[in-house]
Amino acid sequence: MVSCCTYHISAWGLKGRDSGRGVKVEAQGPRCCPGPRANHPMTMDRVEKNIKERNIYGFTSIITAGIEKPQCVICCEVLSAKSMKPNKLKCHFDSKHLRFASKDTNYFRSKADGLKKARLDTGGKYHKQNVAAIEASYLVALRIARAMKPHTIVEDLLLPAAKDIVRVTIGDEFVMKLSAIFLSNDTVRRRIDDMSADILDQVIQEIKFAPLPIFSIQLDVSTDIANCSQLLVYVKYINDGNFRDEFLFCKPLETTTTARDVSDTVGSFLKEHKISWEKVCGVCTDGAPAMRGCRSGFQHLVLNESPKVIGTHCMIHRQILAMKMLPQELQKWLSRGKVLKRVFELHDELKTFFNRKARPQFEALFSDKSELQKIAYLVDIFAILNELNLSLQGPNATCLDLSEKIRSLQMKLQL
Repeated sequence: MVSCCTYHISAWGLKGRDSGRGVKVEAQGPRCCPGPRANHPMTMDRVEKNIKERNIYGFTSIITAGIEKPQCVICCEVLSAKSMKPNKLKCHFDSKHLRFASKDTNYFRSKADGLKKARLDTGGKYHKQNVAAIEASYLVALRIARAMKPHTIVEDLLLPAAKDIVRVTIGDEFVMKLSAIFLSNDTVRRRIDDMSADILDQVIQEIKFAPLPIFSIQLDVSTDIANCSQLLVYVKYINDGNFRDEFLFCKPLETTTTARDVSDTVGSFLKEHKISWEKVCGVCTDGAPAMRGCRSGFQHLVLNESPKVIGTHCMIHRQILAMKMLPQELQKWLSRGKVLKRVFELHDELKTFFNRKARPQFEALFSDKSELQKIAYLVDIFAILNELNLSLQGPNATCLDLSEKIRSLQMKLQL
């Protein structure tokens, strides 16, 4: 350990693997000591030797809490102090930035200088431009996430297209400003992960510090496009006097989808975020045996952790189960209520069409007023049922509200 001298490595730039070009090392020490002792293990020659081993990976150094850490000049990621070793720097470069291996030393030196300016000029023009570039990077990542598009679309399509638009409409000199925005595939993926983690942290904090420290969860097991089972969990809690519905997490069920697997997954999440099972006041699931089994279902396992929890059966799922009792033909039309409405609105056109096609049996269907009245009646009934189905979904809905809507429809049908 160096006791009286501190060596500051200004930059590690990339050199040609066979060219022998390196980056100059600057050594700074306090005025009380002009340089290192000759017999000290951390001599200048050794420092230069270490840096020459590292300067092919595009890193500079940064002092954080008095500890020197390597910082990548490409993605600006700060690694741990243990990553100072050349093999760890090489692993980072090869796994994330191998496409920059052909860049010369000047490219990485300019990147390192840019990072240095950003640290020193915290209130100047450069800092403001850098902050604006980072904000723009997050906004682009947010749009990609909301549109549910692959994050690679930015570097492959959106950024080149934006540069073409700017070059043609404004000028080549403004294209450089777009180049300053961090929009590589790794950066966009990291931005999306950061925003997702921040939203989850906000939800966790609101749950923990809610005036009424209880919440309910609603969960279901689904399969993705790869036919892998995914556990989706939503949470309802009170915040600022209103009910809040938020997506809590989605985790894969690696092996089986039993009640124990679901319980362990939810339990590990609560434990990870230091949330007690006792704060869970309600659990809503579908009617599958793994969820509502009286002996080994998920809701029964939750009762062992929180005896006061109230288990409910999803009302939309109950409605779907009730529909299965209807005749098959009626089920088919119930799922196509809007199609039936469109058929009734076009009954004159359909009558003409079947007349031209010589289909008298179908033409008679749209010519008979009695048949048209039946279709109109079905259109009205299915429209009401579809409207009810949609009203049972969405945020800020309670069991009391949903029950009231169902009872209201039942009373209308009796009239």
